Amino acid sequence: MNKRLLCAYVILLGLLFSMAFRVYYLSISDSFAQAAQSQQTYTLDVVQERAGIYDTNLQPLVNTQKKYLAAVLPSQLSTQALMEFVGEDQKADLLEAVQQQYPFVTELDSPDLYGTDIDVIIAHDRYGVNQLASHIIGHLDGDGNGATGIEKAFNDLLKEQGGSVQVQYTVDALRQPIPGKPSRIVDTRHNQATGVVLTLDKELQQAAEDTMSTVKAGALVVMDCETGEILASVSRPNFDANNLAQYLDDETSPLVNRAFSEFAVGSTFKLMVAAAALENGVPMSQTYTCTGYRMVDGVQFNCNNLAGHGTLTMHEAIVQSCNAYFVGLMGDLGPNSVRRLADLVGFGKSTLLAQDYATGSGILPTEAQLAEGPEAANFSFGQGKLMATPVQVAQMISTIANGGYQVTPRLVKGTVADGELTLTDEDTPKIRILSEDTCSQLQDAMIDVVETQVAHRVKPEVGGAGGKTASAQTGVKDENGEEIVHGWFAGFYPAENPQYAIVALVENGQMGGSSAGPLFRDVANALAGRLENPD
Repeated sequence: MNKRLLCAYVILLGLLFSMAFRVYYLSISDSFAQAAQSQQTYTLDVVQERAGIYDTNLQPLVNTQKKYLAAVLPSQLSTQALMEFVGEDQKADLLEAVQQQYPFVTELDSPDLYGTDIDVIIAHDRYGVNQLASHIIGHLDGDGNGATGIEKAFNDLLKEQGGSVQVQYTVDALRQPIPGKPSRIVDTRHNQATGVVLTLDKELQQAAEDTMSTVKAGALVVMDCETGEILASVSRPNFDANNLAQYLDDETSPLVNRAFSEFAVGSTFKLMVAAAALENGVPMSQTYTCTGYRMVDGVQFNCNNLAGHGTLTMHEAIVQSCNAYFVGLMGDLGPNSVRRLADLVGFGKSTLLAQDYATGSGILPTEAQLAEGPEAANFSFGQGKLMATPVQVAQMISTIANGGYQVTPRLVKGTVADGELTLTDEDTPKIRILSEDTCSQLQDAMIDVVETQVAHRVKPEVGGAGGKTASAQTGVKDENGEEIVHGWFAGFYPAENPQYAIVALVENGQMGGSSAGPLFRDVANALAGRLENPD
């Protein structure tokens, strides 16, 4: 009996051992099979592309220029086809690549190369030859990461949501790709819009860039008066993100985004002084007799008309840009009320447009600094310590044009994944900082500037406009010993029910009406087709 039990026990152990061994065998066989499968292919990385950057209408701003790449598996047939297709200047390098016996990638001038062991891939240059919005988009560093602009602010998203193209080849037991065997293309790029969506309008951006094509140094900003959305932003001189090395020692600083940088603003700031005066009960009809200058604490402040403007109302002082009137107005009003209003508008503050991406803050003089009479006098017509960006000037114009509501600049509309748009949360309350009556009176004066002072240079073809000129002194001399004076024209379009703020700056443009005014006009003309009822 004991022998029978022992025999049964041994048989049972044998069966259990056999089953365990079978399970183990199957498991390692599967692992070996997977390993064998992975060892049967050679993978060639052809291209890695970042996700897109788009305008407000999901029109691409990058990855717009095609390029053609050939993934080549060296063989007699592929080498022959390649040598017949390329120019003499490429043949030596390609023959060297062929001799390595491993697949390689080469760029072509066209996609029309056909042959065994050759796969042609359509890829994209990140930046085009005439890249739009270069300063906004930014550029990449040597490792392919964003170094400036939107590229830097959304670097992780643009990398993670990008895609790649690989070509896989069958290999032999020695891991050598086998010519003649079909290759497998693995393309993980998105077929629909994926990436970051900006408030820029591609069509308007192109018009603004064309307008600025003859400007050596300056900036142009177009803003939606109601929303603060930046519809176009141009900085000159421009740069080519494909050839950055040539700009590193350039004294003109082409990599600097002048639209977001601070400058002396000059007489555009008279609008802030006039607004503060009107808000504090000073009527637009208040007069002052300009004799060509005004003395403050022993310091003489000249008017732009050294012979004097004579007796002017505030409306006329805005139109004539009379320095003496505003020096006197600042003296009567006191600088602190102007400073408080300028602070509410956005002067002296940077605007965070995206993570780690902000405009310059400019300089708004302190109350202590403005307690000095001459400094307050300079402040009255936008000189002295006051500095502002073209974006901040656009905020000021937008507030006047929209009837008195505070405006926060916006550049990023949201993100998009495979065509599905996700908007950023920008539901901010509307804050009134100027009365509707004050804005109406300022608009009337600004329309008069266009109609009576600079119409032949500034007035759009349809719709009318309102604006303010400025010639901002810098105190800096050029190579000829002449003072550098920046020319500004800042205004709204159209004249009735304004929709857009347009700010043009020409570095050392001297007279704003003649240097910056035509830029304003040309952009306004480009916007005319968007008006519901153009005159």
